[in-house]
Amino acid sequence: MEQLDSEKYISLTTYTKDGRAKPTPVWFASLNGEGMCIVTEKDSWKVKRIQRNPAVELAVCDSRGAISSEASSIGGRAKIVGRNTSEFESTNLALTRKYGLFYRLFSLVARIRGKESCAIFVTLDTTA
Repeated sequence: MEQLDSEKYISLTTYTKDGRAKPTPVWFASLNGEGMCIVTEKDSWKVKRIQRNPAVELAVCDSRGAISSEASSIGGRAKIVGRNTSEFESTNLALTRKYGLFYRLFSLVARIRGKESCAIFVTLDTTA
C-alpha cells in the first residue's frame, strides 16, 4: 500500500451486474494503513455498482485512467460510508491533506451543484 501513497490517481474498477469491469480514475488517500478512501457523488454509478458487488480492483493510473503496463492491480472490498459519519470525516481530512486546495475546490463545486457526497472505503486484500 505504501507504493500507492505517493501517486495522484488510482483506477478504481467496479463490476456491473453481468460482471463487466468498469474502471474509473479517482483521487484517493490512505487511512493509516487501514485501507484507501475516496469521495464521490452518492448517486454515481460506481456507488451503485459497489452496493451490488463490493469487490474492487485498484491500480495506479494517470488522470485519464490509463494504466501503465508495469502497474499491478490490488484487489479489495469496498463499502459506502455516509456523509454524517466519523469515517467520512476521516476520509475528508485525508483527502484535504493530500490534495489541499484542489480538493477543497472540488468539494465546494459539488456543494454548489447540490450533489451529496459519500465516501468509499476500500479494505485491501491481505494476499496482495
